[in-house]
Amino acid sequence: MRRVSPSPGRRPPPDPEPWPAEARFADAAGVRTFYRDSPGGGPTLLLLPGGALDTGVLTWRRVLERLPAHFRIVVPDLPGFGRSAAPDAAYTTAWYTRWLAAFVDALELEPFALGGSSMGAAVALAYALERPDRVRRLVVTGAYGVQGRVPFHEAAHLLARVPGAWRIARRALLAPGVLPAALRLAVHDDRRVTAALVDDARAGLAPPHALRAFQAWLAHELGPHACATDLRPALPRLRVPTLVLHGRRDALLPFRHAEAAARAIPGARLLAFEAGHLVPRECPDDTTEAIRAFVETES
Repeated sequence: MRRVSPSPGRRPPPDPEPWPAEARFADAAGVRTFYRDSPGGGPTLLLLPGGALDTGVLTWRRVLERLPAHFRIVVPDLPGFGRSAAPDAAYTTAWYTRWLAAFVDALELEPFALGGSSMGAAVALAYALERPDRVRRLVVTGAYGVQGRVPFHEAAHLLARVPGAWRIARRALLAPGVLPAALRLAVHDDRRVTAALVDDARAGLAPPHALRAFQAWLAHELGPHACATDLRPALPRLRVPTLVLHGRRDALLPFRHAEAAARAIPGARLLAFEAGHLVPRECPDDTTEAIRAFVETES
């Protein structure tokens, strides 16, 4: 395991220019799926966002802007999030894994590198376990799916079942000053809650259905005492080269679970960051370099 720490006392550098990519739609598992595609002649990297108000670029934007131009990078909005349509199906990790298989087939991707953040990491792990022949390399950050419970599990279980809670949460987050405060729960360094991050989060809240899919997913995932998705028993049979990124200060999905997962996955490499849950946003330079070097390495 290697620990990555930001330089003490230095303010984050200015954000670079927005990531250029083509906006497209694909039909996958019966869902009109929005995705961004920056075609290149080198490795293909498919990156999945997380849940809540995340979209394809909230977590990954700063990494996307820094990756070499020769990468082909595909970043979808998960069904029910952002500009993707809502599925006529149960919001479960298993369903999202089936959707991912259909999305990969729709784009006719050859063996590719797959990354996922938080909820998207669980989907990426589940897909790699089912289809190791399609995934060259796997990167997960802030991974859900590798723990039996989440912090404040019983309270979260109850809140996920409050009718219309997603509407209340959306309305509250759109109130002045609330969104930046909420984002501070996901980062360790408050200076990373920049205007650009707030704007990306606000874009995720813009659709009238924002947070509905996430509440429905949570209602399935959070049982009274345990998570419905627990991939830990399957991790020792994962045969895809895997890079695990995680913030030591992650208050949403604690670091110890990532440590245990990296030990369980054969040959996995763990990078620990002095960061919170949004490692790619909080430590974009180190995250990008780690992903670039890992994806470009020959298997």
